[in-house]
Amino acid sequence: MRRTRIGVLCLGLVWMVPGVATAQTEQVYYYHTDAVGSVRMITDANGQEIPPRYDYWPFGQVSGSPAEQDSRMFAGEEHDAESQSDYLGARYYQGQMGRFTTPDDPSYMDPANPQSLNRYAYANNNPLRWVDPTGHTPCPPPTDTSTCVEGTAPDIGLIQFSGR
Repeated sequence: MRRTRIGVLCLGLVWMVPGVATAQTEQVYYYHTDAVGSVRMITDANGQEIPPRYDYWPFGQVSGSPAEQDSRMFAGEEHDAESQSDYLGARYYQGQMGRFTTPDDPSYMDPANPQSLNRYAYANNNPLRWVDPTGHTPCPPPTDTSTCVEGTAPDIGLIQFSGR
């Protein structure tokens, strides 16, 4: 009985010892974005384009059907391939419908702005003029983020991410 316990203990300790460390190489990718922060093109550290290029309809639906979709898509936000939704910080957004999947908190409604009364609307129903980086409050595109209540709008230009 004692040998069994010692054998199991030794086997457990051997299993917990980490394997030999191997050198890892890190890939650097640059995300090229448009005025609302949507990823349009990805390049590697050498400036070589990583296909495909992305085009979007105004409310964020991908134009065409790229063979491979990146994890960051419309407005530079995280894209969930399984549900076809984009996570905009507070809520999930469906580009095919141009609507959020859940209603906004009533505290974000502004009686002086009738568009804010539609609690499912994206960017006051005007995605060519507004962005909604937080999922709560539309604001002008990235040149002036001071009007955003929460967070900031995406930057125009290059965003660097490691890995893919």
